[in-house]
Amino acid sequence: MKKTNSRLIALLGGVSLLTATSCAFATENGAPTTAMGVYDFGAGFMPPATPSGTFGSRAAYYSSDTLKGANGKDAPIDFSLDVLSLSVAYVRMTEHEVLGAKYGFNVIVPVFKMDNSISVPTPVGTFSDSAEVFNIADIQVTPLILQWNLAPNLAMNTQFQIQIPTGDYDGNRLISPGLNHWAFSPIYSVTYITETGLELSSSFELDFSTRNSDTDYKNGIEYRH
Repeated sequence: MKKTNSRLIALLGGVSLLTATSCAFATENGAPTTAMGVYDFGAGFMPPATPSGTFGSRAAYYSSDTLKGANGKDAPIDFSLDVLSLSVAYVRMTEHEVLGAKYGFNVIVPVFKMDNSISVPTPVGTFSDSAEVFNIADIQVTPLILQWNLAPNLAMNTQFQIQIPTGDYDGNRLISPGLNHWAFSPIYSVTYITETGLELSSSFELDFSTRNSDTDYKNGIEYRH
């Protein structure tokens, strides 16, 4: 039997009535599965091989006060979302070679501080809800990284990333750091730097998700570039 979040039903119903459009999401609640904006400058390069590996940290802040309807216009909803993400990463590149590439692996542990509130007018009254949470999100493990350094200014790598549902999750809460499902992501990244210092980098990723056992929702395949 499917479990459905009553808050989500009220929210989507209110949006649907107010914008006169149907709500259809490729991902649950329209939220992306994996973190965005991680692979940008130098995407084709991994850290050099070292005996102890490389540690890193990343902080990002996201804030929004509008929701868009299917027609691209602002929905008449009182909405606020603030997310602070703090992540610690460990990357270990080795001297082992596979298909002419250096082999490596990594793990990323994120923590989210999330503050969300929403108020939606409906035919039966105003639906309001809010949530604030500060807890661990879903850990990402990449057991396979293959790094090709083709030239001092040209490099590319492929990765296979697994996102584990370790994050704090509550299906009846407005927002949660965890998504309550697994995700498997093949990734390809490349970087070329000209002699004048102009950099061209790109990263391509597909996200394949399992079903959320709490809501019986299964995301579609996500593409990132």
